[in-house]
Amino acid sequence: MLMRNITLLPIVRQLLAVKLSLKGFLRVQGVILSIVLALDISSAMAKLNADTAKVYDDAEDEEMAFYGGAFRPRSGIAGVIGLTTNSFVASFNFVRQYTPDLIGILSIGVTTGRDPAEIDRFDPWTGQNITFGPDGFPKRFGLVMLTTSVGLQQRLFRRDITSSFRPFLEIGAGPTLGYIHLVSRLPDGLADIPLNYDFSGSIFNPQGLTFGVNGYVGAGAYFGNNFLMLQGLSVRYIANYLPAGVELLRGSRVSLFHGISINLIFGTLFQ
Repeated sequence: MLMRNITLLPIVRQLLAVKLSLKGFLRVQGVILSIVLALDISSAMAKLNADTAKVYDDAEDEEMAFYGGAFRPRSGIAGVIGLTTNSFVASFNFVRQYTPDLIGILSIGVTTGRDPAEIDRFDPWTGQNITFGPDGFPKRFGLVMLTTSVGLQQRLFRRDITSSFRPFLEIGAGPTLGYIHLVSRLPDGLADIPLNYDFSGSIFNPQGLTFGVNGYVGAGAYFGNNFLMLQGLSVRYIANYLPAGVELLRGSRVSLFHGISINLIFGTLFQ
């Protein structure tokens, strides 16, 4: 019996050695696994903090952060309403976002034209505001301009400022259709306004069409953290040139209609 125990003793020692080696191996593996997990967690937290604080340098990064996917061009629609130094502007726009920095615009708009010499006065006899020329005779014709333009908006300082404020420069040009309508009937050669003068003209009394070109340059900004919403303001210099000219006041023909406009922009890009 004693001899058997002596014979088994080396085997037991070997088993104990194997057990201790395996236990040490598992401890080493556990330490290594703990270090790897700690490094992975630290790397993930560092990446999260970096993604939160970084200024996005390219289209893919910005889309990943704000749209939830890689960048792709988007289409949308927008409206513009504005006041100029002598009129108003309104347009409906089809927009195409090519990159986070560049938007293309196809615009269909309407505005009116005024002669710089026009003077608005209140007529106590009719209770209306009547537009006169410097010679004291009422405005003869009115002008409504239907414009179509193709333009670009270039975003500025995307890498330098907060994304909730997105300034841009813009430029556009296209054809203009001028619709001339009667305002008042004014016989030629009169030295003064007759008592029975006809003020019954309106936009529904067409007097002809004329053609020309238009263009604009401007600057503005979009606001908000939702990049799919086009909400902002812009200031533009707008010009419409009609080569044939239009006689709005007696004896005065104008070809260039231009001014500064302040515009409200509202629209959306589609997913």
